[in-house]
Amino acid sequence: PFCREQFVFWKLATTLLVATFFFAVPLIRLAFASPSYLVPILIGLLFTTASSLFLAVVSGHASTLIVGFLTFWYLGQNDKHTPAFHFAGLNGVATTTAMIAYAATAAGLLALTYGAERIRLRRA
Repeated sequence: PFCREQFVFWKLATTLLVATFFFAVPLIRLAFASPSYLVPILIGLLFTTASSLFLAVVSGHASTLIVGFLTFWYLGQNDKHTPAFHFAGLNGVATTTAMIAYAATAAGLLALTYGAERIRLRRA
């Protein structure tokens, strides 16, 4: 019940669950080896799931995610010095400001996704 009205919540929960399963071993390893990398990885997971959910709801298909995210990931992996490109802190150059900005962007994308889904439901 209420799956249609809570679509964004359920999609976010399942996407985060799949991402957590996918990154379970690196997350556990990082928690013990270098705990300072754990928070940026979790922010990166939230940002990735929020951006994929936003692009899926707004565009209606996966090609925008593939083009947008893979381009952004390519830039982040090839630019080793700009903190703004390192959404998960994998290269060790992400600053606290960049991580806060990615967390805030993820929250904003989730709010926009929720609003876009509400508009779509009203039209249906």
